[in-house]
Amino acid sequence: MNIERTELLNALSESNPLESLSQDSLAELVEHGKTFSVERDESLSLRPGDHEGGLFIVISGRLSFISKSASGGDQVLDEMACGDFVGDFITKIGGSSKALLVAAEPVLLFTIPMEVLNRLFTKQPEAELHFDVALRQLVYRAQLAVHLSDLFEIQAPSAFKELVEEVEWRSLCSGEVLYRQNDPGDSVYIVLAGRMRASVKERDGKQRIVNEMAAGETVGEVALLTSSQRAATLIAARDTVLARLSSAAFEKLTDRYPRIMLQIARLIGLRLRKQWSDKKSHHNRGATFVIVPVHHEFDVDKFVSSLFETLKFTGSTACFNAEQVDLALGHKGISNEPCTSAKSTQIAQWFHEQEVSYQNIILIADGPWSSWCERAIRQADHVLLVADSESDVEPGSREKKINALWDFSSHLKQSLVLLHPPETSEISGTERWLKERRLNGFYHVKSDSPDDFARLARILTGQANALVLGGGGARGYAHIGVLRALEENGVPIDMVCGTSIGAIIAAGVALEYDSKKISAVCSQYFRSFFDYTLPVISLIKGRKIEQNLHEALGDRQIEDLPLPFFCISTNLTRAEQVVHSRGSLTGSIRASMSLPAMVPPVYHSGDLLVDGGVLNNLPIDVMHNLCSGGNIIAVDISPKIDLANNDQFSVSVSGLRLLLERLNPFRSNRYRPSIFDVLSRSITLAAVNRSMRQEEQDLASLYLLLPVETIGTLEYDELERISNLGYTSSIKQVTEWCQGHERD
Repeated sequence: MNIERTELLNALSESNPLESLSQDSLAELVEHGKTFSVERDESLSLRPGDHEGGLFIVISGRLSFISKSASGGDQVLDEMACGDFVGDFITKIGGSSKALLVAAEPVLLFTIPMEVLNRLFTKQPEAELHFDVALRQLVYRAQLAVHLSDLFEIQAPSAFKELVEEVEWRSLCSGEVLYRQNDPGDSVYIVLAGRMRASVKERDGKQRIVNEMAAGETVGEVALLTSSQRAATLIAARDTVLARLSSAAFEKLTDRYPRIMLQIARLIGLRLRKQWSDKKSHHNRGATFVIVPVHHEFDVDKFVSSLFETLKFTGSTACFNAEQVDLALGHKGISNEPCTSAKSTQIAQWFHEQEVSYQNIILIADGPWSSWCERAIRQADHVLLVADSESDVEPGSREKKINALWDFSSHLKQSLVLLHPPETSEISGTERWLKERRLNGFYHVKSDSPDDFARLARILTGQANALVLGGGGARGYAHIGVLRALEENGVPIDMVCGTSIGAIIAAGVALEYDSKKISAVCSQYFRSFFDYTLPVISLIKGRKIEQNLHEALGDRQIEDLPLPFFCISTNLTRAEQVVHSRGSLTGSIRASMSLPAMVPPVYHSGDLLVDGGVLNNLPIDVMHNLCSGGNIIAVDISPKIDLANNDQFSVSVSGLRLLLERLNPFRSNRYRPSIFDVLSRSITLAAVNRSMRQEEQDLASLYLLLPVETIGTLEYDELERISNLGYTSSIKQVTEWCQGHERD
C-alpha cells in the first residue's frame, strides 16, 4: 500500500498540469482519488458517468491515441505514459467516433477528484492558472496530431514527439490579426480550432476577403516556400488556435516527410481554384448568427422561432442559448466560463463540431451581459441587433458592450432587424435607428409575415435574389415585362437596384409593387415628363420630372423601403459614381436619371450629380459586393450595337427640315435618331461597353440582354408594347434558369 501511494505521488509530481501544487495538496488528491486498470488492447471508456470527473493520470503502462480511418484503418498518432493527463478532451478531438485511447499494454489510471482539485485551487490560484494552460496545450497537442494525420498522413508517435518540441502554440481572439499583408513570410501555421479569414488591400484602400481557412488547414505556406512577403492579411474570424512551425522546423518536417510538399501543393491549388474560379462567391460555408435584442423587453423567443423555421429551408440549422450549450456539454454554467478557462477549449471544440454538422447556427445572447454573450459574439459571423420598430431608438446596454469589443468593420458583420406590426402599410423613421449605429445592413420584417422572414433568411445566408435594372430611357419599360416573367416563375425579389429609368422601376419593386401596379404607376406618371426650355444648362427644365416623381413615390426615404434598394448617379464634379442607399428616394432617383445636357444636374453638397449611366449603367458589381453571394438577375437594355438602320443624311443637318419631315404623315418609316438618342448613347457609351464585358456579366447568375434596338429612348408612350417585348424576350431564359435552380 505504501509503495502504491508512493507510486501515485511520483506520477502526480511528474504530471505537468499539477506541478505547481504543493506536496501536501498532491497527497490530498491521492487520499480522495481512485485507481482503475485497463487491459491491453482495451479502449478507455469515457462516457458520462463511467468515471467521476473525467480527468485521469497515467500511473503505469502506455496508452495509444488512435485515429479511426475508414480507408487506412486505425492509425496511432501519439502515446501517453506515466504522468500524462488523459480525458474526454482528447477523444472529442475531431468527433467522438474518430479518436480513441487504447491501452498498448496494461495501464493503471488515477481518477482526479475534481471537487478536491477545485478546492485546492482556491488556496493556490497560481496553480490553477498553470493547470489551465497545461491542459489547453494537451488539447492543442491532440488536435495537432489529428490534423497532421489528415493533412500529411503523419502517423509516427516518435516523430510527432520531436515535432511538438518545435511547435509554438498561438491563441487568437476573434478579430485579432495573425499577420498583415507584406509582412515577412517566416513560418507556416496549422489551424487547430476556429477559423481564419484572408483579405487583401485594394487600390481604394478597402479590404477584400479572398479566402477562409477552417480547422485542419494550413496558412502562410506560400510566403514561406517562396521566401516572399505575406500576400494577404490574416485575421481570426473565430476564437482560433494555431500551431506555428518556424521555417527551420518546417524544413525538418519536410526533410523527414518529402510527401508533405506534394500535399501542400494540392492544398494551395485547391485554395487558388476556389478563390479565382468561383467569381460569384456563392455562399457555401454557412454562417453563425448571434441574436442580440436591443431592449430587454423584446420577445426574442418568438423572433428566433420564426427565423429558425425559415432558415431551415436554406440549409441545416441549429439554435442554442446558454442553457442549451450547458446541457449539450453536460456541465451547468460551462457556457459562461471565461475565455481564459481550460474549459473554453472544450466549448470551442464543441462549437467547431456544430459548424461542421450545420450550415446555419443561431446563438441567442439575451439577458444581462455575461461571458456567454461575449463568447457568442466572438463565435459569430454576423451580429443581428433586433428591435421592435416602435420602441426606443437609443442603443441598449448590450449594444454598448458590443461596440466596446472591437471595430466591426474589420471582420464581423453587424445588422439591424426592425420588427413592425402586422398592419404596417408604410414604414417611417428608420433614419433615427441608423443614425447612431455602425451597421453593414438593416432589414424590415413584419412580425407575422412568413414572406418577410423568408426574405431575411435568404439575405442572411447569401441566397438572396438580387435584381439589377439598367438605364436606357423608355426602353426601361421592358423591365416590367421581365418582372412579369419572374412573377410567373415564382421568383421572389429580395434586393433591388437600378440606374436611371431602372431606378424608377426598382423603386416600385422595393415598395413591393407587382408588375401590374408598376405598369400602372409608369403609365400615369412617367409617359410624358419633358418640359423643354432654352438649352442653357439642359434641354428640359426638370420640374415636371420632380413633380411626377413626388406624386408617384411621395416623400419616402430609401431606408424606409420594405426591400433593400439603391440606385446609381455620377458625381460630375469628382468624376466618381455615387451609390444612393439612404436619403430621399425621389431626390436619389432624380439624380440617377439626370442625363447631362438633357436634364439639369442635381446639386448635392457643392457637387453636381448626373445620370448614373455615365459611369455605371448596369451596377452588377455594386450589387455583387452587397448581396453576399446571392443570385444576381441583371437586365441590360443598352445593347452593344445601337442607332443602326438610319436614313442617310448629310454632315450638315437642318433641324427645321428634320422637324417638318417628322410631322409629315407620309414620311419614311426608317429610323432616324433624335438628339436625345445621340446624347444618351454618346454619354453612356463607356458604361455600356463596361456592362458588355464578360467578367462583368459573369458576376450575374442570370444576365438578360433585351433586344430593344428598334425602340427609341423617347418612346414613353409605347409602354405596353415595350413591356410586352421585355416579357416575350425573357420568359424562356427566366423559365430555364428557374428550372436549372430547381435541379440544383
